[in-house]
Amino acid sequence: MKSDKIQQQQMLERVFNWGQTHIELFPDSSSAPEVITALGSATEKLKTLSSQQVWGHGLLQQSGNSHAEARKAVKSKLERITHTARVLNLDQFYTPKQKTDKALIAAALAFAEQVQPFKKDFIKRGLPLDFVESLTAAVEDLQRSALQQNSSKGAQSSSIAEFNKTLAKALVDLKQFDAIVKNTLSDNAGVMASWKIARKIARPGTKAAAAPAAPPAETAMAKTAGA
Repeated sequence: MKSDKIQQQQMLERVFNWGQTHIELFPDSSSAPEVITALGSATEKLKTLSSQQVWGHGLLQQSGNSHAEARKAVKSKLERITHTARVLNLDQFYTPKQKTDKALIAAALAFAEQVQPFKKDFIKRGLPLDFVESLTAAVEDLQRSALQQNSSKGAQSSSIAEFNKTLAKALVDLKQFDAIVKNTLSDNAGVMASWKIARKIARPGTKAAAAPAAPPAETAMAKTAGA
């Protein structure tokens, strides 16, 4: 996940905690409680989605490694058959120039079919008795690993898209809450100082300070003013 997204997520968590701490400062007519609740739901969802992205990244790496190994296995088997075919003066066997999954699979399936009349000759030149079956199994493994990788990519992309959507909505709610805070509590210097700390997005490599709680006297003053 990009650092700016992480910083925004952390800032929203601080804002939500700040809102819960100072919720009694807002008058009954204020929509602050509803906005705070919305921010809280968003932060919880963002936590879940960010965890899914971390988990999904691991699965994506694992599926990518498995896919690479499966392609390597098919390519190796094709090259061994091609090399042996040259010794036998059989020119219908050649590895594809393009090394895409589609090309490798098509070549392997063609090899498995075309090699049947010459199977004994290939075995006499040192290929295993089950080299055709082994090639077919390698193709199936490549197809399976490709599907798994595509599935992992799709899940990761979906999680990222949902995270960005949730974050964008939360930032809209934040603008509303920012206006409510300033319109309601602008005369309370201590509370506004803590709000600015909670609202600030830390630069990468720095750590934002926790928003301090308002002193009791300031809290009481703000409550009286809002009544």
